[in-house]
Amino acid sequence: SVDAFETPLAAVAVDRGAVDRLAALPAVHVDDSAHAEEHCIEVQLPFLQRSLGRFTVVPVLVGDATDTEVAGVLDAAWDGPETLVVLSTDLSHYLDHATATSRDRRTADAVCAREPELIADADACGAHPLRGLLRVARERGLDVHLLDLRNSGDTTGPRGRVVGYGAWELTPGDDEAVLCAVAFEAVRRGVDAEGRWEPDAGVHPARLSRRSGSFVTLERDGALLGCVGSLTPRGPLVVDVARHAYAAAFEDPRLPAVTADDLAHMSVKVSELGGFEPIEVGGLDELTAALRPGHDGLVVTHPRGRATFLPSVWAMLPEPVDFVAALWRKAGLPRGHWADDLDLERYTAIEYTSLDNRPAT
Repeated sequence: SVDAFETPLAAVAVDRGAVDRLAALPAVHVDDSAHAEEHCIEVQLPFLQRSLGRFTVVPVLVGDATDTEVAGVLDAAWDGPETLVVLSTDLSHYLDHATATSRDRRTADAVCAREPELIADADACGAHPLRGLLRVARERGLDVHLLDLRNSGDTTGPRGRVVGYGAWELTPGDDEAVLCAVAFEAVRRGVDAEGRWEPDAGVHPARLSRRSGSFVTLERDGALLGCVGSLTPRGPLVVDVARHAYAAAFEDPRLPAVTADDLAHMSVKVSELGGFEPIEVGGLDELTAALRPGHDGLVVTHPRGRATFLPSVWAMLPEPVDFVAALWRKAGLPRGHWADDLDLERYTAIEYTSLDNRPAT
């Protein structure tokens, strides 16, 4: 409820507007007594004062809150690129040096992989906020970099009973990392029975709100789990990718729904479409001669429907004759069929790929 924190360097103002906004959330309470003996926020302030100069702070202590509640608070407080999130936690407590080193390394690997499910309460005294932040990092496609990892036995004290410490930096991921992370998160939430999830396009770089056709392909060890998309955009790219990923996982009529076991071995491929142009040819021979294997996606439209193959299909069907024949079969057209009412377009695609279930590594 206070207006400022005072340090030996100067007073740091509390952002009362942000505090009031967060206090409206069901899991948040204004409670001065919780801050009376807890110093995890105060110890960060002098470092921030030296690094940032003037700033305001939103001081949040996390008790027995769920990952989802913490993530919701972070999302509500995160106003844009001017918002800096600092999370303060120790790692293991009072183990011997060798045991602490091993356990903290495992925790550090989970943090870098953005896998909150692998972090137990005993791995960090701030496990609840740490897991919530990692959920947000995963949803926003942020990369996590380890800066340092050690324990008190490495610095100031004996090695029989130590406390672990680590430092990480979170940075915006590139387009590939963000889009694959969004696709993976949409599937994960579906597997966890959390329902459909769509990211807030406003929290991502403006370039990811571009309007592009897109497809999401899910695979497990090379076997197709689902592929759904649209040739034309229906919303911002980052939102369309989440929608297509959910549909590929649970609504592709050709395949069963993705399971938790599938998720643990799943790879994600996002195809962003562009460069559409009509193909003016007089028959199948001219069509197969005009196609550029490995480069062109192809759309065929006829009075009874429409079908497409992404450029990635060339990896399975490298010969143009086979590529066209399989597309004709998908479109419900007889092999070798040709008519004046066929409309043909080619297009290119940028492919963003994750090789495993850690899409923004």
